[in-house]
Amino acid sequence: MSADDSKSGEASLYEHHEHLIEVFFDFILDNLRVTHLLLELHLEEVRRVTPRLHKLENDNDLRGAAKELMLAIKRSEEPEKWKMFFGALRQDGASLILDTLLEEKEGDLWHTERRNLIDVFKKDLQEALDLERILPAALDKELIHKEDADNLKTMIKDGSHARAIGTFLIILHRRKTEWYKDFLTILHDHNYKNLAETIEPGFGKKLREQRAHTEQEEMKRVDREAAASRRGGGESRHADPRPAAEGEGGLHDSLDQ
Repeated sequence: MSADDSKSGEASLYEHHEHLIEVFFDFILDNLRVTHLLLELHLEEVRRVTPRLHKLENDNDLRGAAKELMLAIKRSEEPEKWKMFFGALRQDGASLILDTLLEEKEGDLWHTERRNLIDVFKKDLQEALDLERILPAALDKELIHKEDADNLKTMIKDGSHARAIGTFLIILHRRKTEWYKDFLTILHDHNYKNLAETIEPGFGKKLREQRAHTEQEEMKRVDREAAASRRGGGESRHADPRPAAEGEGGLHDSLDQ
């Protein structure tokens, strides 16, 4: 590849990234977790607005912080800025944004529909959910960062339980594409089965069937390994100690070769 071709390829990638940012701008604002990207974005424009970004996040204006960050990146004249941005997303594990921008079709509304569905039941969740009890499971399933959990615990301690749940529901979907199923599974497994069923009728049945299938597959795997182990042990115990005559090796010799 010539130098001109290389420059053309870089320009095309830059334009492609810039186009994706424009198309999915509102989606990014709704899903971006700003704080965790700052260490990876070595851009002067971003450094200038970092104090304001922290203030907006502290005020729980997550969309405002995301917009401020994206506008700062847009203003930057660094030619590698979008490559750096996507690298920061990968480093942060922001699979939902990456999958949507780089793989999914623009018309895919699955995540938006599920987020809207959760929002419909926001009041029910705020009234019924003991958020602090499910935070360890949310961390274990990597739905939130430890920093998120600490901030939510502080809100709860300050008496802002409803606000904490509202914030949790805002950031719930940001880290992984399986967020919806994982969240309903957490509800189901922490004695909120009725709430999970209200949000997704039939979810408990689907979860039981999936777990039964997984358990069956695991039992089959264990049985196969045990059978293979027995066959191996039987062959070693009953093998003829005499050396095989030339040409009499058969199947076992062919496997050893």
